[in-house]
Amino acid sequence: MCRVHGVARGSAYLVVAFAHQLDFHAPFLELPPASELAASYGAPCGPSNWRCFVDTMLEVTIPGLERHGLAAHDAWLEALQQRLHGA
Repeated sequence: MCRVHGVARGSAYLVVAFAHQLDFHAPFLELPPASELAASYGAPCGPSNWRCFVDTMLEVTIPGLERHGLAAHDAWLEALQQRLHGA
């Protein structure tokens, strides 16, 4: 397979991979913030867990994949649209 086809297939797969990650992390939005004691034991802290996930995607994962020629930003936007519109 030539590199162009591999990049296109990889970029298309990212929509599915990002949608999966959104489905996994979205329920954290419904959790209340963890107490200081609970957080000290490693309990997820609802909204801050979501914020950490989104920040990591936007600041690390997507730019890194883009540097390798994958259309990660477009895939992220498509996965968000699918999540918002229930596709």
